[in-house]
Amino acid sequence: SAAGSTASSGSSGSSGAERSGSPRSSVAEGDPAAPSGADQCAEMRRVADERCTVAARARAAAEDAADELRSAKREYDELAARESEAHREGDPRAVRDAKESARAEFRRAHEAATSPAEIEAAASAWLHEIDRINRAARAAVTVAADVRRRGAELVTRMETLTLAADAARISAETSQAACQAAREALAACEEAAS
Repeated sequence: SAAGSTASSGSSGSSGAERSGSPRSSVAEGDPAAPSGADQCAEMRRVADERCTVAARARAAAEDAADELRSAKREYDELAARESEAHREGDPRAVRDAKESARAEFRRAHEAATSPAEIEAAASAWLHEIDRINRAARAAVTVAADVRRRGAELVTRMETLTLAADAARISAETSQAACQAAREALAACEEAAS
């Protein structure tokens, strides 16, 4: 019938319009909308930049941790040297030897004296020297004890710093490996896109 023919014709026209107006499922080759080679590697470039920035920070942190550990070791060596010196100064045998030397000097001065004033001066010098030796010995004992305490504290601190330095070094190495891998992936992408 005429109505059926019209409907059929309308349906056919509508179907053709839909086919002609429907979007293409893919971008044709050479289409300006297609991503360029640089755009295809943009995400890889971003990842490489981020990972290498992290690696640089981790490397700096590892260097700081290593510097702090080296500084603590130098301080410990200085304390050890001071403790050895204090032990020498406070050693009872060294104190006895110093006192004996002072006594011998007094005897020489006494024998060479030609007046009571010179004898008194020699005795006074001897007593002052004995007092100096005693004070130095007591100070050496105090210094040795203080240095020993500080050294023990520093040993504990160095143990913590050693662990921190090792952790920072491992983190830096891992971050650097990730940076290198990302750079290699980016280079491969850019080469393939060129």
